[in-house]
Amino acid sequence: MAVQTQHTVAKWHIVFCTLVAMVLMALGAVDLFKNVNLYLSESVAVARVVESRKIPNRRGGVSFEVRYVFAPAPGFPEFERCDFLGRTNLWSSLSEPDWQAAIAAKQVKVRFDPVDPNNNAPDASLPSCLGDSSALLLLGFGFGVAAVYGEVVRRRQMSKTT
Repeated sequence: MAVQTQHTVAKWHIVFCTLVAMVLMALGAVDLFKNVNLYLSESVAVARVVESRKIPNRRGGVSFEVRYVFAPAPGFPEFERCDFLGRTNLWSSLSEPDWQAAIAAKQVKVRFDPVDPNNNAPDASLPSCLGDSSALLLLGFGFGVAAVYGEVVRRRQMSKTT
């Protein structure tokens, strides 16, 4: 006869899920805030295209991307595409017609947040306000639910053993 052991939920599992939930939700909130600010901004500048590429994507199509630099106003330092994690000099996707126009003119219009010009994107392809940030928020919420569920199960197990 096999002995059946009962697996208990360890407190560190709950703490881990809670911390992961908090980090993911914080990152998602920051990204959402930046995307909303960019989307609502009416500040537009003409950026110089410094590099372009066409790359095949997983769905069998082609992605058209550029790297650019721009100055929000004459005499200001140049900025490039950044993300909410602080990575710089990122590629920006464009539709094929916008990409062709950008490389022909060697420039692209970008929208930027006047308070934080590092928060910018091509005007023709602004990031979705609910894109990656909503995925982070939902994933964080999922870890939060797992932490609460784990704590409920742990308390029930503890009450059965006492």
